[in-house]
Amino acid sequence: MSERATLSVTDVVRRAPFVIETELDGEIILLHPETGECYALDAISTRIWTALAEPGSVRSICSALIERYDVDRATCEAQVLALLEQLRGEGVIQRSEAPGI
Repeated sequence: MSERATLSVTDVVRRAPFVIETELDGEIILLHPETGECYALDAISTRIWTALAEPGSVRSICSALIERYDVDRATCEAQVLALLEQLRGEGVIQRSEAPGI
């Protein structure tokens, strides 16, 4: 699968296998061992990271968030895609080879 410039809601994403994580006060701290960079995830970003314990489509992640929070699909998808693009840019998530869910 080629790397497109941006993710879409049909893409399946997964955690990069080398990322180290720990929980602190209900939120996740990520460490990229190759760069030494740390990333602190807020509560909602932590939910998204937790959902990525198994590869999943952006759409399925958004569906779970919409059930829990008062947010419309368009807003949720835009914000989740922005976060996932940022995490992908930092190398802590990857587009999966699995077909869209």
